[in-house]
Amino acid sequence: IVGATPAAFCVHNESRSHYEAIAASYVASAPDVLIGQGYSYFQHQDLSNFLTVEFSMKIDRILNKDPQCTQPLIGFFFEDITAAPSDTLAHCTEVALNRLKGNEKGFFLMVENAATDKAGHANDMQGKLNAIATMERAIAVVLKFMKNNPDTLLIITSDHETGGVQLPSEGEQPHNGLFTTTGHTATDVRTFAVGYGSEYFSGEIIDNTDIAEFAINAVKGNR
Repeated sequence: IVGATPAAFCVHNESRSHYEAIAASYVASAPDVLIGQGYSYFQHQDLSNFLTVEFSMKIDRILNKDPQCTQPLIGFFFEDITAAPSDTLAHCTEVALNRLKGNEKGFFLMVENAATDKAGHANDMQGKLNAIATMERAIAVVLKFMKNNPDTLLIITSDHETGGVQLPSEGEQPHNGLFTTTGHTATDVRTFAVGYGSEYFSGEIIDNTDIAEFAINAVKGNR
């Protein structure tokens, strides 16, 4: 939860490493839904105004704890993320969407899977493939949600590529030898958009900081 990518949507701090200060800022800003690792950084925070749950629970039990969504939700799970089932991210996404869908003003939800980056740094091809499959399961949850909520815009992208992965030769299975570095690369990444306003994203090369502006224009219907 206190990692740089999710924190950037709710928190201002001079360093991404100030984890306890980031946790305190989360509590102060009280986002509607906050789910992930990092309970240890919240141990000294007053969470009495939040519904706190453990994400070993099933979705129906979590939703039944506060069916009217009167409290912000913080869900904690698996300090060791490698112990998490492969459908954990999809499960968390489903819970978040169910909590947020009743907001008459709409909502913004950011879902991150950092495992692709970690596997790239480690030159772990199987880990990379597993992480991609995990993200696909979460995306499937959103696409299912969109069938009943067609005014939803889904954006899928990455902040960078990690590992410098080469394409395998024809007939060759992916393997660790296809990595060319353990670091980030300058390779362009794709941005995919589907649903309401997705036509705003078609066919352009943009700076990553422009994605927010594209999304805002899509939602507002501005050209």
